[in-house]
Amino acid sequence: MKGGTTVLHESLCAHPDIDSGTLKEIHYFSLYPHKDISWYASHFENCSSRNCVDASPSYFDFAQGTQIPSMIKSAAPNAKIILIVRDPVARAVSHFFHMKKVVKPDWLRGIEINEFFDQPFATACRQTSAKEWLLYQILWFSCYFRKFQYYRSVFGENSILVLANDRLRRKPGETMYKTFAFLGLENFESPTFSDFKYSTGSSVKYLDSKIYSKLSEFLHPDFEQFKEISGVRCSS
Repeated sequence: MKGGTTVLHESLCAHPDIDSGTLKEIHYFSLYPHKDISWYASHFENCSSRNCVDASPSYFDFAQGTQIPSMIKSAAPNAKIILIVRDPVARAVSHFFHMKKVVKPDWLRGIEINEFFDQPFATACRQTSAKEWLLYQILWFSCYFRKFQYYRSVFGENSILVLANDRLRRKPGETMYKTFAFLGLENFESPTFSDFKYSTGSSVKYLDSKIYSKLSEFLHPDFEQFKEISGVRCSS
């Protein structure tokens, strides 16, 4: 979530040998595992290609163990996992503005971003208020290291590609060449790769220096460990 999945989904589906399901985000393995697998398969009935995409960020965001990656592996043993990430502080900022401008809960209307992140992180796990719940979610979704380990333990390194959001933004053609090669497909170039529309409101410039430092000290140690084990090159 807020890592660039929409842009990546559009880029993948521009390839003539890749199809999307009926939805970009189906969320079967995270939100609807109680439904029969035939329900999930029905989302791909009209795909003309053998290569189909389900771009559900919740498969990674909700992974608190190996359950979700194991369910995916069981349903699609030859699945290729593509993870796109961004600097976690920028991701946290984008998540906050997504909630404020898109979801628009009444309780968040009068809360400014620096006020929100000035809450004590140590008590966010209690989730006894809407503010604590959202803060916990934003911080957890902005940590990659442990969740990546869960996926790597199930799929192995050769079935996972990690991409950096900023690299897709700066070098879309090069990034998609790498992605198509990972999928075993011929390269495909599209002029639309440079026309991506990114959501606004994700810049860290909205943060006071004190709040930026607070988020950075909390999130960047995890990010550095993640970059080390994943090998991704991503600005921080």
